[in-house]
Amino acid sequence: MRIDVHHHWMARDQHENAQEYIRKGETLEKFEGGWHIWKKGVHLTQSNEVFWRIERQIEDMDQNKVDMSVLFLPAWQEWNTMKTCAYQNDYLAGIIQKYPKR
Repeated sequence: MRIDVHHHWMARDQHENAQEYIRKGETLEKFEGGWHIWKKGVHLTQSNEVFWRIERQIEDMDQNKVDMSVLFLPAWQEWNTMKTCAYQNDYLAGIIQKYPKR
């Protein structure tokens, strides 16, 4: 069995509405299909649309003969408030329910 233990993932709402999650002093730099978040010239995190497109990630896993992935949120700790943690957990539970063996 082949397992990807560091598979980047992000809930679609967080990707599409990143401006709602940035904190004071951080800037959002958008590019087609994604974004970067910076603070005082330091790159904090980034996203692209592949992160939330689970079906595309499953296709990539199949193509690379990966049986299962451990989804990893590409974010910095300040972003994870109790509200976002609950949202991410609920969103992820739906993915696990849809793809229980992946």
